[in-house]
Amino acid sequence: MKEQEPFDLKAHLRHCGSTAQLYDVRRTQLTEGSSAGIRLIEVTTAAGLNAVFCENKALDLYSLRYKGLNIGFLSKNGLINDRTRPQSGMFPSTWQGGMLATCGLRNAGPGCETESEVHPPHGLIGSIPAEQVALRTDWDKGVLEIMGQVRESALFGHNLLLRRRILIDLSGSAIKWQDTVQNQSAEPEPLFLLYHFNFGYPFLDKALQLHFPPSQVIARKEEAVKGLASFDQISAPIDGKPEEVFFHLPLQDQQENPGQQQVRLVRADLRMAASLSWSRSELPWLIQWKSMKSGDYALGIEPSTSSLLGRAEELKNGFSYLVPPFGERHYNLSLQLETLSD
Repeated sequence: MKEQEPFDLKAHLRHCGSTAQLYDVRRTQLTEGSSAGIRLIEVTTAAGLNAVFCENKALDLYSLRYKGLNIGFLSKNGLINDRTRPQSGMFPSTWQGGMLATCGLRNAGPGCETESEVHPPHGLIGSIPAEQVALRTDWDKGVLEIMGQVRESALFGHNLLLRRRILIDLSGSAIKWQDTVQNQSAEPEPLFLLYHFNFGYPFLDKALQLHFPPSQVIARKEEAVKGLASFDQISAPIDGKPEEVFFHLPLQDQQENPGQQQVRLVRADLRMAASLSWSRSELPWLIQWKSMKSGDYALGIEPSTSSLLGRAEELKNGFSYLVPPFGERHYNLSLQLETLSD
């Protein structure tokens, strides 16, 4: 990987009438169809990264391209505005996919009901618009910051605040997330938080090589058991192929010394790679979603606080990942795109 040159604003201004020739950020609003009214933040960097974040969806990363190549998975549903929230049975027809779909904060996994409260699949947080959204550029370092917060709360109930800070090097091809979840209530709150990173075609292809950290791989359901031997192999799209989900459990030495984890995806034929990094001490579970079905061709890499059973089953099994009263938890992740050397 070629070492990145230091950011030099003066040199850029000497060469460009506008630095938008190299890097740019703009805020737009969609005007038609089910996405009417949705607000987006589009960032382009000098290294060829093009990232679109959705203010209406928890500041999630909707689409991502690197040097013109699409990296993420976009559902056929497209973006759907704030007037539609996830409901039981409606998830397949409303989920937009996207390069990052944040799931939680009170459920991750199948929809369920606890104490007369209905929890939709993968929770509500990813459908809630961000507030106090701000953009700031550090011109000395050449880093763009996108900041905002998303609240999930209920009368007589929970009060959780996700504060999100996204850092992008204007000369580079990496995105970093610095998230904080605050419990702004006087009661401890079980925290279900899943970072649903989704890779799609043409980056996702049978030529893609997957490199997971050393782990014990377990299939979630019977269909996945059939594909356990090829969990890290990508096929061409297959008509009618059911999805497969795998859990990557840490080996004994990793359990004793939880630290930085990385999943690396390599397209040697394109001289391109993507690396997703996070801390297992913050997000102890790693889940892999593999959908080789024609039309729904996707690969999900999902660091999480829970094992995807859903809130009801997790609590029944003694789920103990809590945010204390008026306490907070922190999460740091990065997604690095790079061009491989010859």
